[in-house]
Amino acid sequence: MRGRGNLRPSGRRGCQLADQLGIDLPAREELVASFTSGYSSLDPTRPDTGSTDSTYRLRINVEPAMLEPTES
Repeated sequence: MRGRGNLRPSGRRGCQLADQLGIDLPAREELVASFTSGYSSLDPTRPDTGSTDSTYRLRINVEPAMLEPTES
């Protein structure tokens, strides 16, 4: 079983996604307070390269177009 500390990267990703899509996240401030000083990859399945976003403590390792909303 994973410890609570392993949930932090997903909290960072969740906050970033919610903010980008304009979704109100009730627990946002609690999640932001739990961010550690290190950076996590936005996509953990991709190489650890790309720019960094200090707001979410994320390494943006995907193409910017992938982060834009799409219509289905």
